[in-house]
Amino acid sequence: MEKTIFIVKEEKSFNYNGLYRFGTNIVPVRKFDIKKNSTDSARDKLGIEKVLRDFNYKEDYLMLSGCPITTFACGAILAANVPYVNTLTWDNRNKLYVPGRWDF
Repeated sequence: MEKTIFIVKEEKSFNYNGLYRFGTNIVPVRKFDIKKNSTDSARDKLGIEKVLRDFNYKEDYLMLSGCPITTFACGAILAANVPYVNTLTWDNRNKLYVPGRWDF
């Protein structure tokens, strides 16, 4: 099965080439951040749920990036459905993506 990396928020200026060692299918969860004072959180939640519906917690990764509110929403949605999430974060010192795991 092909591993997928779900990017919380895609940034056009980022170089994602280092992600391909973790998976070949790259899927942005959001093209823009959830606004701090969003009045349509139900729509925001449905949009994230739709993308994360195919998240396979045993194989896939959630790359943490972008607005903390959007990252929180992704984590809350996944926590309701899976026992853990494989994560990727950027290590600025070593200039590489670092895998991790969050158990719920």
